Amino acid sequence: MKRIIAALAMVLAGTALQAQPMPEVNAEYTLHKGFLTLGTARFSLEPMPDSGDSCYRYAYVARPTGMAKLFIGRIEETSEFCYVDGLLRPSVYRFAREDRPEGDYTLRFDFAEQQARTDKGQVQTFEGPATDRLSLQLVVQRWVITRNGVPGPQELPVQQVEDDRVKTYRFRITGRETVKVDGRKIETVRVERVDDPDKSVRFWMDPLDGWRVVQVEHIEDGSTQFTMELKRG
Repeated sequence: MKRIIAALAMVLAGTALQAQPMPEVNAEYTLHKGFLTLGTARFSLEPMPDSGDSCYRYAYVARPTGMAKLFIGRIEETSEFCYVDGLLRPSVYRFAREDRPEGDYTLRFDFAEQQARTDKGQVQTFEGPATDRLSLQLVVQRWVITRNGVPGPQELPVQQVEDDRVKTYRFRITGRETVKVDGRKIETVRVERVDDPDKSVRFWMDPLDGWRVVQVEHIEDGSTQFTMELKRG
C-alpha cells in the first residue's frame, strides 16, 4: 500500500504554469494486490485558510481492510503547498503510519536555501524546483493539461524529496486508452514513469472529469504489484 502512495507521488514539479484556483478534491479509491483487496484510500484538497487561491492542503488517508490489517496499519500523509510564480512549492509534508510510528516524519521545505529538513534533523539539498511525493499528482495533472493529453516524446523530470533522499524521475504521456474502472468504461490518458526499465508507475487520467486520476499501477520486474481504482461517486 505504501508503494501505491509513492506511485502517486512520482511526478515532477518542473514546468511553470499560471496559478489558477483549484477545485476541491474528495475522492475515494480501492487498493488491490491481484484479486486481494487491501483497503481504501481517500484524497482531499482544500484551500488553506486566508490564503486566497494560492495555498492548499492536500491529504491522503489509507485504511487497510480484511487480512491486510494484519500486515499494515492506517497511513496518513499531508502536503501543504503554495503556487509561487506558477510553480507548486511545498512548505510542509507529513507522513504517519499507525503500525510503524518510528518511521513517522515531518519534512519542511526552504526554497531560499534549497533544502528540506525533517523534525529528526535530517537535511536534504536540492537544486531548482522540487516537491514532496504526495503533491506531485497535482503537478503532473497540470502538465498534462498544458499538453491537452497529447502523447509524445516530451518528458517531465522531477526532483522528489523524501526524508532520506532526493531522486529524479521522468514521466511521459504514452497513449490514450479505454479502461474499465468500478464497472465503467472511461476514455483516459495514460502517463508512465520511464526512467527505470525494471520499475514503472502507470496512471490513467480522465480528461472529461477534470483530468482526475482514475487508476494507478505499480510495476516491478514486468509484473503488476499494486493497483488503485477510483470508486464510483
